[in-house]
Amino acid sequence: MATTPPFQLTRIMDSNDDMTFGQGLQNFATGAQACAQNVVTRLRSYLGEWFMDTSFGMAWLQDVFTKPEQQALVEADMKAIILNTVGVNSIKSFTFSQTDRSVSVRVSVDTLYGTIEGIQVNI
Repeated sequence: MATTPPFQLTRIMDSNDDMTFGQGLQNFATGAQACAQNVVTRLRSYLGEWFMDTSFGMAWLQDVFTKPEQQALVEADMKAIILNTVGVNSIKSFTFSQTDRSVSVRVSVDTLYGTIEGIQVNI
């Protein structure tokens, strides 16, 4: 018997990464769209940024931009964040590139809602 994936409801972010308002339920994403946005939001979160759980987030300032020689550790941390996102089953592809002041991550994931291709995060 097939099971129904858990219901996800996430407020849609606009092109400036601000939450959208004023259009009722049209301002919310569900299913694959919500899952993809949650992956992006979780990767963009800085370690210690959330006051209710200071262990949540990526160590951008502590590890990524200060210790570029630890790329394997950084990639493992990013993959763990992605895999711990609700609805994500596995990572299908993962590309990471870094310069002195920027990071680019491109990932495709298999989720409860199907495959999501080309999730892009730039920091």
